[in-house]
Amino acid sequence: MKVEQVAQLTNGALKETRGETTEILTEDLSNVVQIGKALLTDVQGTENFANTLVDRIGKVVVVDRLYTPSDLGIKRDSWDYGSILQKIDSDEVSFENDESWELKDGKEYNQDVFNKPKVRQLFFNNKVSEQIKMSITRMQLQSAFTSAEKLNAFVTMLFNKVANGMSLRDEIRSRETVSHLVASVMHENYPDGKFTDSKAQAINLLKDYNTTFGQTLTKDKIFTTPEFIRYASYRISEAQDYMASMSTLYNVGGRSRFTPKSEQILIMLSPLKNAAKIYLESDTYHKDLVSLPNFHTIPFFQMSGANHGLDDISHIKAKIATKDKTPVEVDVTGVIGILFDKEACGITSEDPRTTSHYNARAEFTNYWFKVTSSYFNDLNENAIVFYVA
Repeated sequence: MKVEQVAQLTNGALKETRGETTEILTEDLSNVVQIGKALLTDVQGTENFANTLVDRIGKVVVVDRLYTPSDLGIKRDSWDYGSILQKIDSDEVSFENDESWELKDGKEYNQDVFNKPKVRQLFFNNKVSEQIKMSITRMQLQSAFTSAEKLNAFVTMLFNKVANGMSLRDEIRSRETVSHLVASVMHENYPDGKFTDSKAQAINLLKDYNTTFGQTLTKDKIFTTPEFIRYASYRISEAQDYMASMSTLYNVGGRSRFTPKSEQILIMLSPLKNAAKIYLESDTYHKDLVSLPNFHTIPFFQMSGANHGLDDISHIKAKIATKDKTPVEVDVTGVIGILFDKEACGITSEDPRTTSHYNARAEFTNYWFKVTSSYFNDLNENAIVFYVA
């Protein structure tokens, strides 16, 4: 064990603490704080008396912390048999005059005409499957630990690493599924890739704010401008009400849809929620942003970037499927949120499982941690994107 003498450093720090010096000192902390070594070598691994006896491990800390993912509220049910998710819908009804009030003498009223409802259906049958491989030994590891409990803690840590990997994968897939919906809505509304004026399904909050109030606010200032945050809260609340009414305006497929607030999911960039909480805490505007039971925040859609700048966290760049089955690349920056029907986006038919096999000759066990899931967007359901540009 190596022991450093640091009395001089402590005395200097005491002078700074007591205000006995007005000059800040350069503290040599390299001999105080250690960052760890992969292996002990030479005298550092022995006691200080004879420098020959090997230091023993006094405490073992296994780095083991389970990660809790955010599924953004889009996980749906699963089933054991069958494969296809089928969604059935029909055309909206139409009205005609009631002839009961227009009876004419001698006219025949035929009531035996068959009126067939127009039924439509969509099928979702694609799945994604992945696995993690890991081999575990026990006999070969026993010499590295002093008890069965410590060995079991080590093995548990390995399994928890797998669990964390699966959890992070779930979180990534959730973000990707939502990002695909955002990209689809933006592409269908702006096929030329120029995201400018607001539309029913894509609202440019920044341009609308500047136009409404005669301002020149830039997007790098939106999270520190209370007036903009109030305006964004108002527009989001307005969209919630509009989406709850029957309309064809808020889905790409042009279908008649309504989404009660209890069935709406609102996902916003966390800086907007945090800004509403900090800058608007003295009033009630911030409460409108979180009024939905299915409100979720997301730190970024695709990547955080080195400094978590808006251009990074709001950027979605992906190749997406389209209605005519032709993949297209979409590149959009400035997305700060999306409000959608719970049936517009989801993860379903999820099947996590673990298989194993023991190798008797070499005395180790192979594990395969597998998961299969389906991810869907239904563009016939309501969805409104909020962005700044």
